[in-house]
Amino acid sequence: MSQRSAVDKIGYYQKKIKKLEEQERKRYKRVIVYSDSSDAEENVDNEAEDCNKVVNDDTMVTSIPSEEHPQLTTEDKEEETIPTLDHELLSALGDTDSDEQKYGENIHQDLAHRWLPLLRKGLTKETRQNLLKAYLIPENCKLLRAPTLNPEIAAALTDAARNRDKKIEVDQQKLGLGITAVNRAMSLLLIGDNKVQAIKNLSDACRILSDLHHSETQTRIKLVTPGLDKCFLKIIHESERDETLFGNNLPQKIKALKAIEKQGLQIKKTDPKPSTSQIATSSSLRDNRYQGNWRFPSRSQNKRGRGGPKKSSGTRRDHPSQVYPQTRSWSNNKSYHAPVQQ
Repeated sequence: MSQRSAVDKIGYYQKKIKKLEEQERKRYKRVIVYSDSSDAEENVDNEAEDCNKVVNDDTMVTSIPSEEHPQLTTEDKEEETIPTLDHELLSALGDTDSDEQKYGENIHQDLAHRWLPLLRKGLTKETRQNLLKAYLIPENCKLLRAPTLNPEIAAALTDAARNRDKKIEVDQQKLGLGITAVNRAMSLLLIGDNKVQAIKNLSDACRILSDLHHSETQTRIKLVTPGLDKCFLKIIHESERDETLFGNNLPQKIKALKAIEKQGLQIKKTDPKPSTSQIATSSSLRDNRYQGNWRFPSRSQNKRGRGGPKKSSGTRRDHPSQVYPQTRSWSNNKSYHAPVQQ
């Protein structure tokens, strides 16, 4: 027997299902009309088995994979429908503005190894002072020197404003000295053939500008840190910059710090708080401490005055009545007679 295709198999199983359904209908009619109660129960059991066979046949039909062509997804349809533009048309449209940071051509590897540490940590104090003293502002280009603040304006400013201006003045002076070093190298290349000295001047200019770059990074950090929590300041001061101001590994450092703090709280011994019942008993004992017949001793009267011992005044004498003249009464004088009414 030759192998059937999937379509032929489906048709074959559909015909078989129809035959089984017709047999079940006939058997169902036979059970209702002719069979007794006991025979009916047996026929019902047979019908259940036949129904299970039909269900299994259905599942077999549905499980057969179809050999039709696979349906195309929406992405494939879009790729087929959207035509590709010509290279000339794309160049006429212009470049796309992407958010990705673009970098230029690589510099020499030896140069990169010298500037990267300076950009991270800057120059030492002694090296910076010696380098700045080696270059002076040229006389024919005095504007490279940072301008000083007018005394009249400085007197009207606050201390914070003057300090901020002084910081910017120092950075501006470094920038002027870096430009001076570059111009010295350019002068040597234009006039003489001292290539080594020109390279040294260019190297010094790059050192000055790299140190200026580092100082501006520190200024940004000082402007940001006052708004942060104090517990994170140690992490921030120990971090080194890369493409970001505080380093790309800052989230891992913060998670590690929180984990350490959590473990420290678990290890730390906590003092047990007294329960409310203990507080109530202690307060009742304190209130009942001075109850009973016991009394505080009475205060002794201070018999000593401020100016020494108080003198006893002795017995009090009554003032004699003759000292003060007695008031004349109407009884001693003439008796008062009321006027007779006529």
